[in-house]
Amino acid sequence: VQIVGYGIELNRIIAHLGKQEAYFKKLITSSADIIVTTDWKGRVRVWNPAAERILGYKPNEIRGRSVLRLYKSPAEARRVMRKMREQGGVLSNEEVEVVTKGGEVVPLSLSAAILYDTDGNEVGTVGVSRDLRPMKRLQEQLIEAQKKAAIQKTVVTLSHYINNQLMAQVALLSDLACEAQKISDGELRRYFEDGLRRSLSRAFQIAQITKTLQNPQEIKEEQYIGELEMLSVPLPESIEPEAIEARKFGKLKVLVADDEPVIRDGFAEFLRHFGLEVDTAEDGEQAIRLIKENDYDLVISDIKMPKATGYDVFHAAKTKNPNVNVLLMTAFGYDPDHTVVKAAREGLEGVFFKEKPFDMSKLIALIERIFSK
Repeated sequence: VQIVGYGIELNRIIAHLGKQEAYFKKLITSSADIIVTTDWKGRVRVWNPAAERILGYKPNEIRGRSVLRLYKSPAEARRVMRKMREQGGVLSNEEVEVVTKGGEVVPLSLSAAILYDTDGNEVGTVGVSRDLRPMKRLQEQLIEAQKKAAIQKTVVTLSHYINNQLMAQVALLSDLACEAQKISDGELRRYFEDGLRRSLSRAFQIAQITKTLQNPQEIKEEQYIGELEMLSVPLPESIEPEAIEARKFGKLKVLVADDEPVIRDGFAEFLRHFGLEVDTAEDGEQAIRLIKENDYDLVISDIKMPKATGYDVFHAAKTKNPNVNVLLMTAFGYDPDHTVVKAAREGLEGVFFKEKPFDMSKLIALIERIFSK
């Protein structure tokens, strides 16, 4: 009876071990990661389907052969084993380079352990590896995206400051063009007018280039000097500025509010040429204070400013005098708070888009239309 009992228990243990063996075989077979075991001599014993799929060797081509042939170099294999022993026979997420059957070098993330028998002797190793190529590709894409983002940020920043200087330059050249009309000598007047016209045209071309630089889809890289590369930008066609007729609006008082000094001062100097009395404000708060202290015929305000927005300036002007003319300015249609829509419902006279290439004649035409009412 006792022997029969031992036999039943033995059969139960064997059945249990059989189930465990089937479970582990299924786990190894279905794993998406490479699973490889070796004997104490470093010869491959277990080679799962993922290993065949990623590294190219069929089981009968690699079993019984040294695992060293998989590493990029013997030195790489020695480094891995040395580090594993230094860490108590365990290695976790170590990046290694192996070579496929086709000769491709593949980066893997290896987690491995040395196997020991009951007497503490090394009997082999077991390792689980993950193919790092998809992650590497994502990293490269991320680095490339970050590089493009950094370039675009730099370009946008440079374009912003260049365009602001161009705005002031265009205002000055437009002012000079009006003054040139006063020259009595016809030949000298044409000489100055032609020079100013060409200068304005060049300014418009530069503005177009900076606008193109902000659109990466239109930009390509090309070899510059040696290993240096540059961005190749299609040059825009020559842009002819519209002539500005010298005229006087009379003694009208205007406030120009913009946090960019070159734009604010450039607009002010240009408008003074037309007989307008111009005050300036460097932020929304100062603009509102000047509106309370003065009676203006026209308020020109940027939408986005520190301390108070263009809508705040508009609201303050209309609260003091519902009949005051207000003109809001925005760059590239920037209006995240729908300021223009709200102000238009409350009596906004117009919007001047500081888009590039800009033309000061459009500003004068807009002011003329406002005052003609």
